[in-house]
Amino acid sequence: LEVTVETVKSLPKMDGGIFGKCDPYVVLSFEGVEHRTQTHKNTYDAEFNETFALDVDDASKGVRSDSLVTVWDWDTASKDDEVGQFSIPAARLSELFRASIGSSGSETFTLIADGRVVVGHDRNKCTVVLHVKVCDVPVAFPNITPSSDAKGPRRLDITVAS
Repeated sequence: LEVTVETVKSLPKMDGGIFGKCDPYVVLSFEGVEHRTQTHKNTYDAEFNETFALDVDDASKGVRSDSLVTVWDWDTASKDDEVGQFSIPAARLSELFRASIGSSGSETFTLIADGRVVVGHDRNKCTVVLHVKVCDVPVAFPNITPSSDAKGPRRLDITVAS
């Protein structure tokens, strides 16, 4: 499954001062692994368009836990501030993994902080747009097939070409 963090819109003012806006980045937590976007500085609307590959060993078994998407405000001299978050239920992710290869779609999620909808600088709901695409897991060297009569020690030489 490829998940693209497309945009975050209507961010609230997070940094102090007259001109301080928000320096957002997004963290997607999936099955114990965190995927982080780049930080966009001084904005209320960020276009990330960063894609992360999420894999499961067996699509028929699904996903064990919900995924959490958190938007953070990067700070230079202090701890980063959480803007808000939302979760994608494990049951829904499991359905997505079982969808047809090549299927894709986008969805808009509303950020929540302290049990409330995050309201942006423009008084609109702060939203995150994610795009998902169902993909095959890449197979290394698909044109090489195992031989049933292979015996004895073997060596695999790998050359990294650029």
